[in-house]
Amino acid sequence: MPRWTPLLVLALAACQPKDDADDTDVADTDVVDTDAEDTDVVDTDVVDTDVPVFVSLEFAVDDRANMTYTAADGLAWKGSLALDPVTGRVSFDPSWAGPYPMLYDDGPVSSGGHEPHDGVAGDFVWGVSVLFPSPASDQAFEYGAIRGSVGGLDGEWIWSGANGTFTVPANATGYVTADTLVIPEFGVVDLKLTLDISGNGSLLSPDFQGVAYSSVAVKGSAWGWTEASMTDDGTGADAVADDGVYTFLLSSAVGPHEGLLSPGDAPQFVFVLDGTEYRSSGDCPNLGVGAATDSVTPGVWAEEAVENDVVTGNSVVVVGP
Repeated sequence: MPRWTPLLVLALAACQPKDDADDTDVADTDVVDTDAEDTDVVDTDVVDTDVPVFVSLEFAVDDRANMTYTAADGLAWKGSLALDPVTGRVSFDPSWAGPYPMLYDDGPVSSGGHEPHDGVAGDFVWGVSVLFPSPASDQAFEYGAIRGSVGGLDGEWIWSGANGTFTVPANATGYVTADTLVIPEFGVVDLKLTLDISGNGSLLSPDFQGVAYSSVAVKGSAWGWTEASMTDDGTGADAVADDGVYTFLLSSAVGPHEGLLSPGDAPQFVFVLDGTEYRSSGDCPNLGVGAATDSVTPGVWAEEAVENDVVTGNSVVVVGP
């Protein structure tokens, strides 16, 4: 029998395509190309996606001098900013419609609280830090502070003087801190205010003359801007009953979060006649208005000059000496 069979088999084997080697090359190429393409797609998506940028807006009320406020008193940051209760972020709102951010004394946001970045829990500095979308151009805000707010709704105004202001610069990051409201330490000086409406307001500013007023009140920064009734009954600090000179005494109006004054304090106030705020006009402000304190000798009244705040138009008494 001829001995050619093995050579034929070898020749045939040598002519067969190398399936294993070719398959491996194709598979390797596909895997490398696919991975590279997938990676490029992921990287491109991350770069192209718009990620919002926020800046933290911060504010605080410093009550360390008297330590009278608690969480139940409802301190809030009122201003041209509105809080979204779902996201916890604020937007610019020139109408001051609210709701406003509530204030807390539970530590900074970075530690799970609500306060500014330097807040300390339990130190009687009540604050808040809220996110605001970084603006494309400078955004100015006005603000103040209130108490008695429930859920960020309106409450009793406790800010003194002109509204506070701050500006968020264009494309800002980090945080912007508004000026703190510092509640001064309560003093020992009492304040007496009088308004003479006798003769149908003949001693008042011309715009308020000729009226027999039936309601006389005053509101001011030293007692939370709440209206306090004035008396003309000859009792307490009122000198003479029914003489048309109405009297207010600070010590009879202060609540748990107010106190008497200290030398150098400059409380603002405005009288309210039958529901209308009385602000003198012309070159003779504060017609019919009187003020006195017992800053020199307790219980002994000494006249104090009454000035006008050029921004608000409110009357101001600078406590001597």
